[in-house]
Amino acid sequence: MPIGADAAYFFTGFLILLGIIVKRSPLLYAIQLIWMILLLGGNTFALDFPINEALYEAIGNSGYDFSILGFAYQISADYANQYGLEFTTYNLLISIFSVLLIAWQIQKHARNYNLAFALLYLYPFVEMVIQKRFLPAMALSLWALQYLNRDGWKNQAKFFGIFILALGFHSAVVFYIVFWLLDRFTHKGFTRNKKFIMALIWGGLCVVSSMIPSLAGIIFPADKVELYFETYAESSDIFKFLFWASLHLSVVFLVAHIYRKVPQTAYTNLVFRLNIYSLFIIPLYAFDPVFMRYLRAVLIFNYMFLGDFFPERLLVRKLDLKAGGGIVLLSIIFCLVWYYLGIGNMTYERMVAPIFQHNMFIS
Repeated sequence: MPIGADAAYFFTGFLILLGIIVKRSPLLYAIQLIWMILLLGGNTFALDFPINEALYEAIGNSGYDFSILGFAYQISADYANQYGLEFTTYNLLISIFSVLLIAWQIQKHARNYNLAFALLYLYPFVEMVIQKRFLPAMALSLWALQYLNRDGWKNQAKFFGIFILALGFHSAVVFYIVFWLLDRFTHKGFTRNKKFIMALIWGGLCVVSSMIPSLAGIIFPADKVELYFETYAESSDIFKFLFWASLHLSVVFLVAHIYRKVPQTAYTNLVFRLNIYSLFIIPLYAFDPVFMRYLRAVLIFNYMFLGDFFPERLLVRKLDLKAGGGIVLLSIIFCLVWYYLGIGNMTYERMVAPIFQHNMFIS
C-alpha cells in the first residue's frame, strides 16, 4: 500500500539524519540503498521524464541511431523494448544497476559508508532521479576514475573500458577525458610540483575558456551546443559565475586543507588530484551552473574521504570537525542552493516535489 508523498519525503530526511548519526551499519546501508532504488526506479514523472520516455519509445519503434544517443543506452533500451518492457520498468532496472554500483564503490572506499550515502541523498540525489541517462554514466565514471590512481597498462585499459561504457550512456561524460590527460601529465611529479601544476592549470583555464563552445561543437549536436552555450548563457552574469565558482572552490579548498594535514596515501592523493582537476569545470559556470554535473563524481569521492573524519565523540579533534563537519555543511548548502532557494534556476516545486508525488511504489 502506498505510504504517501509527505511520509516518503520525511522518511528520506530521517534516513539522511540516521546515516549521519549511525555511520557504519550494514542494515542501515541496505535500507538506504533499497529506498534510493525505490525513489529512483519508481519515479513516473519528473523534469525530463517525458523526453526520456519519448526517446525510449522512439528506439523501440525505429531502432538504433547512434548519432543521437550513446550506444549503451540505445542497445539496452532496444533489448528492453524487444522484451515488451515499459519505460518505467527499464528505468527501474537502470536505477538498480546504478545505485548498486555507486553503493559498492562507497562501501569499498569509505569507512563511514552510511554517512557518505546520506550525503548522496542531500546532493545530487534529485538530479539522479531527473537525469536518467546521466545516472548510469555517472555511476560508471565514479568506477572508472579510481583507476587514475593506478599505474600499468591493465589499469589504463580498465579505465578506458569503463569510461567508454559510461560514454555509451551519456556523451557528456567525455569531459572526464580531461582528468585522464591531466593525470598522465602530472602523475609522476604531482606531490613535488603541486604549486607549479596548479599555476599551470589556472593558466590553462584562461586560455581555453573562450574556446569551449567551439570545442563542444566538435563533439555534441548543434542544438545542444546552442542550448547550453547560447540559450542558457543569456541568463548568466558575472555575479552568478562568481557564486558558483566560489561554491566549487570551497569544496576544493576544504579537501586541499585536510589533505595537507593527513598521511598521504594512494587514495588521498587520488581524491586531491581529482579536486584539482575539477578546477577545469569552473569556466563552464560562465555559461550555466548545469555544468556542475561534472563535479558530482568528485563530490562522491569527497564524501567518502572527508566523511571518514566525522566526529564520533563529544571531545573531537579540530581536524575531524573541519573535515567531517565541513563536508556535511557543504552538502547541506548544495542541497539548499539547488533544490530549495531557486538559485540554480529551479525550485522545490519543479525539482523535488514531483519525485515524491509521482512514484509507483510510494504515492
